[in-house]
Amino acid sequence: MIFSMSVGFLLLLSGVMKMLTPNSAANLFVELGLNSFQLSKLLGILFSIVEIFLAISLFLVSESLLVNIISVIIFSIFLLVNIKSLTNKEKKSCSCFGKLLKTELGYGGIVQSLIMLIIVFLNIGTEKPGFLMLVNNKIILHELILVVIVSVLGTITLIFIRSTIDTINNNLLGKL
Repeated sequence: MIFSMSVGFLLLLSGVMKMLTPNSAANLFVELGLNSFQLSKLLGILFSIVEIFLAISLFLVSESLLVNIISVIIFSIFLLVNIKSLTNKEKKSCSCFGKLLKTELGYGGIVQSLIMLIIVFLNIGTEKPGFLMLVNNKIILHELILVVIVSVLGTITLIFIRSTIDTINNNLLGKL
């Protein structure tokens, strides 16, 4: 559950930040080949809504097969977009966190997407309780606080891993 909540916090942060800066997400869709800025902006907003929905779903019902299948699809899309950018040797801002964090498509996104895919695959077919199940079982408040704190730290770690890989990649490319 802690890992699912970490992914949930990451999706929530990403979705909210994209929602606050819809033009940054729209610019990514335009860079990926979508010609209409208005359609790109709409897709950016819809994508943000899906991320926020998935985040809340991972918090509440991480054991749901439907939630995990949708997550696998979304993270696979993230992975494929990053792989495509890397194989085409394109340096593009991914706007994954709106204007909060500068991230690029490439190795960092691939690693982050793979970690999230692994976490979601671990949810499938298991009876790991979501937040609602824990509340129904009268979890003790300090245990809940601990789960949330560790999950937030997991989210920060995922962001740090991605940022570190992006920085290393940019420094290596700058020297070539």
